[in-house]
Amino acid sequence: MQGRIYYMSWGALPPPPPPKILLCFFFLYSYIYIYIYIYIYIYIYIYIYI
Repeated sequence: MQGRIYYMSWGALPPPPPPKILLCFFFLYSYIYIYIYIYIYIYIYIYIYI
């Protein structure tokens, strides 16, 4: 019974919001990953074309 009350009180807490620095790093990493993917795609296209 006490464990269930503890679980209910713990489940009522909202999840912590992600920090801004982590979000900024995530956006930077996604942009770098997209640029690398585009460069690899262009390199493969040029290699096949030539």
